[in-house]
Amino acid sequence: MRGDQISIDLRTVNDLKVVNQSDDLNEDVLLSDIDFTEAREAELDNWRKHNVFEEVEDNGQNCISTRWVYTMKELENEFHRKARLWYEKVKATLLDCGGTCTVSKIDSAVFYWYNEKGLTGVLAVHVDDFLWAGSSTFEKSVVSRIRDMFKVGKESCESFKYLGLDLSQENETIVLSQQDYVRMLKTVLIDKDRVKTSPLSSSEQTLLRSKIGQLLWLARQTRPDIAFDVAAISSKIKSSTIEDLKKVNKIIRKVQNDPVSLQFQNLGHECEIYFVQ
Repeated sequence: MRGDQISIDLRTVNDLKVVNQSDDLNEDVLLSDIDFTEAREAELDNWRKHNVFEEVEDNGQNCISTRWVYTMKELENEFHRKARLWYEKVKATLLDCGGTCTVSKIDSAVFYWYNEKGLTGVLAVHVDDFLWAGSSTFEKSVVSRIRDMFKVGKESCESFKYLGLDLSQENETIVLSQQDYVRMLKTVLIDKDRVKTSPLSSSEQTLLRSKIGQLLWLARQTRPDIAFDVAAISSKIKSSTIEDLKKVNKIIRKVQNDPVSLQFQNLGHECEIYFVQ
């Protein structure tokens, strides 16, 4: 360790040494404290065991005041492989739950069940979170088997949160909103002396990108009314000014002061529905 930068190749590391800037360039100061040595060796063994560190080239910048963790690409690929295996297991289980089950052509994480009377149930999967809707027959014949095959930690119905979305069912209407998420949004503090045409600093642009990302996710899920305004700000991020930060603050105040929810009503029997193109 020299100064505030560290580079470790664990394939060759047998010991750690510290070099103070006040010492001669090649003079090593050994860390010989017994407790520290034992803790250090235990941590090195743990690093080697999990094989998640590798040496990186010095990029000429000071490191942040904490440890840098670099995950090797091979492990990232392994994660994706395991995620795929989990999906295949869930898919095989659902297809074997009984009834006529098909996978959506639009989204492979959505499954439909049919019987002689038509559609009887729908189930969507996100990792290990399942969302389903269907008849009492569907619950007894399919959902009950899913409960037996997978360890279900928690179940909610009629009013609950799913993937950051607030879902509730009232009579024959399903209401979708994100009020909890909206309440967590924070406006950006702006110095009152800054003129609106002042260009943003690098850190301010980073903050603006973060706020745009938060609002874009909201717009795509439950607030389409803000989509155009947010997209307009994001289109000129490289030349953004204080005025853009003020616009973002205005949008945040709008969604907080003017709550909106999406309501999906019963469309009736499918034979009575017509699509006009």
